Amino acid sequence: MKELVNNMLAEIEVNISEIDLYGYDIVETFLSIVRRLQAVLNDLKTKLQIHSFYKIYRIETQCPDGSNDVIRNYIK
Repeated sequence: MKELVNNMLAEIEVNISEIDLYGYDIVETFLSIVRRLQAVLNDLKTKLQIHSFYKIYRIETQCPDGSNDVIRNYIK
């Protein structure tokens, strides 16, 4: 997950570094960057929710039956 976030940040950095601040269509450029950031952040949000859900689902479905000590050791 950390690698995915780092890749997304690197891609955003590349996009931002390519912006021509002295160009005539600066508003359109920033609007496209904002739209791109919204898409990337929505994608990241979805992946984080799925990842967290899967982790909780795996813990709950594979949790051993037994005493609290056994369950506590499993979760750690």
